[in-house]
Amino acid sequence: MKNTRFDDRICSLLPRIGNLVICAFGSLVFLFLVWYSFRYTQYIPPESPEFPIDHHDSALWNLLTVIIFGSVMAGLMTLGKKISSVMQKRILGCLAALMVIITGVCSFLWILSADRMPAADQFYCCHEAVNFMQGIYLALEKGYYLEIYPQQLGLVMLLEFIFSIAGPNNYYAFQVFSALSVPCIAFLGYRIVREITEDFGVGVCYCLLMTGCLPLIFYTSFVYGEIPSLLFSFLGVLLVLRYRNRRRIFYLIGAVLSLSAAFLVRKNSIIVIIAVSLTGLLWALKNKDRKMFFTALSAVIIPFLAFWGVQQMYEMRSGIPKSSGVPVSALISMGLEEFEGRNGWHHGGGETEVYAANGCDIELTDAVCKQEIKDRLQYFVSHPAYAVQFFKKKQLSQWNEPLYQAYHFSQNYSEDTIPKEGSFLFWLKEHFVLLAGICDKLQLILYLGMLLYFVFAVRKDSDILCHILPVMVIGGFFFSMIWEAKARYILPYYIVMFPMAGIGYQQFLLKLHAVWEIRFC
Repeated sequence: MKNTRFDDRICSLLPRIGNLVICAFGSLVFLFLVWYSFRYTQYIPPESPEFPIDHHDSALWNLLTVIIFGSVMAGLMTLGKKISSVMQKRILGCLAALMVIITGVCSFLWILSADRMPAADQFYCCHEAVNFMQGIYLALEKGYYLEIYPQQLGLVMLLEFIFSIAGPNNYYAFQVFSALSVPCIAFLGYRIVREITEDFGVGVCYCLLMTGCLPLIFYTSFVYGEIPSLLFSFLGVLLVLRYRNRRRIFYLIGAVLSLSAAFLVRKNSIIVIIAVSLTGLLWALKNKDRKMFFTALSAVIIPFLAFWGVQQMYEMRSGIPKSSGVPVSALISMGLEEFEGRNGWHHGGGETEVYAANGCDIELTDAVCKQEIKDRLQYFVSHPAYAVQFFKKKQLSQWNEPLYQAYHFSQNYSEDTIPKEGSFLFWLKEHFVLLAGICDKLQLILYLGMLLYFVFAVRKDSDILCHILPVMVIGGFFFSMIWEAKARYILPYYIVMFPMAGIGYQQFLLKLHAVWEIRFC
């Protein structure tokens, strides 16, 4: 009996420790982001290389933005107390439908506005998907694209499937798929909010903020894995939360399959998988739920098995042995370099050049890059002030770019579709500063909401499974410290803040009410 009671205390204690860790790290991360978001922003102007430019913000306007939004949130909470639950559901249903319609229409208008021909990685993935359809597998040979980046095989498989239906190299079909996915992502986020809280103000807040999420809409023209991986990730998280409230095993099965699909099309989705697994394990221990325990383990194992299966399929089709690709150390090494004032960003001497310089020898490249990492870390230790400035600048260049390169990656036009003077796209280019300024204010609202979430909503006795998305954001922040830098890589973490930020404002206002008895609830 004593051992049983001891085990029960341990199972109850671990989730509490987990909540405290989430609260501490999340608060520190967003205290940093909010502090600098109030002061300045990083922009990557149209038709320019990936070189973030610092722009000083007006702290007064930022403060006014936060006060106005906080007042709106307080008003929504007051309204929620004055109307019936039936009326609340009707209003929320109408707002959710309007959000879905607006994001869907805007997404289609965006991909119809100009023909963006895939470039760089987008082009290579589309090109190799067409080659695979024709039985040409040169890209899997030593030193070629898919031998260097085998993690793209899941996306290539998706493109091959779409092209088999819509026609070879019909990248517009992929853009249509992305445009259809955006309203689905918005709705899944709304359902995640409703699984966590029934609060009227939080639901309205999400619908209003998500409707203005321009970076997500702009990325519909980007023929890559960002949008599909977000769709599958949101679905997986929603299914886990539905199991929490309903205890039906098919939700967990669907969650593992969804997360596996997200991993196949975008390998960086491993961050959300880890978040689901960690929170799921702690929740399973506390609630003595074996189904969730095995799901948390399966969520890590099955995606890797699925990817291995895709590699095996292409190995059987091509007869070319599968490759482990350029070593992870090459990307980490680049993420620790400073090149022409850019910290950790991709440059001309990137991972492919290092790989080629070492004769496409994976082991030799790995050894060289590990030594570079070691040397760089030793330099950071010897120059701590420089190290602090390096990582500060690197993180802000990624996390403090309010468009997350969405417009930057939408600038590759075919010759006949360059935005003409007077067109919508021409207007966007001419008013880029205004566009980025609007997104900057929305980013500040979200970042402050996340800070309030970690401070007021994450308590030691709170349900840790509700913190899947915040844990994903924390993991993404620290992952981006060591990985190759790009503002585009932060997009998934930005999108998952939308369901959580409103809860942060709600909990802060409730605490304010409890302390000063302000009448808004």
